[in-house]
Amino acid sequence: MIAAMGEANELGANNELLWHLPDDFAWFVKHTKGKPVVMGRKTMESLGRPLKNRLNIVLSRSAVTVEGFVGARSWEEAFSLAKHWLEEKLALASDAEGVVLESEIVAADNSSELAGNTAKNLDENGDWIARKNEIMVIGGGEIYKQAMDFANRLYITQVNACFTDADTHFPTIGNTWKPVFGKSHEKDEKHSYSFEFQVFEKNL
Repeated sequence: MIAAMGEANELGANNELLWHLPDDFAWFVKHTKGKPVVMGRKTMESLGRPLKNRLNIVLSRSAVTVEGFVGARSWEEAFSLAKHWLEEKLALASDAEGVVLESEIVAADNSSELAGNTAKNLDENGDWIARKNEIMVIGGGEIYKQAMDFANRLYITQVNACFTDADTHFPTIGNTWKPVFGKSHEKDEKHSYSFEFQVFEKNL
């Protein structure tokens, strides 16, 4: 899963974000591009259009008719769609490169590897390396809550501020999760708040 939240786990208000942080947006793109993303109907409506270079899956009991989004009536159906899309993508890459690539379906498959040696997960700049084949849950609040039981990696942007007008919150990250990465970003002319990129993995 991937989310940005305030100090009290605030996600948004009136179906909109509470901040404008360009580098957080870049982090989101880095870790969702080329992957299936699963969202609720309200998140789809707030986006307005599908995210490019991703399979946009909407978890909803009612039909999804917005072009570029694919509806799923259950988590099982959502993960089936996502896995099939990843398998096709991996097959194409394998044919093109002559190699077999390993699928890493983080939100759906608890057998996925844990961090192990954190250093192997970092690039030369000390940033968390983007995984190629994760299923990313991107909101909103109720969808995050449902996904906490079976997700095994969280990408969190912790915004260092409180937002009292928030009406949507991220679930509590309890002691079943361990932090495996953190990198701070100071407040500057483009970012009204300081924040930290964090990665958590579930203790199995």
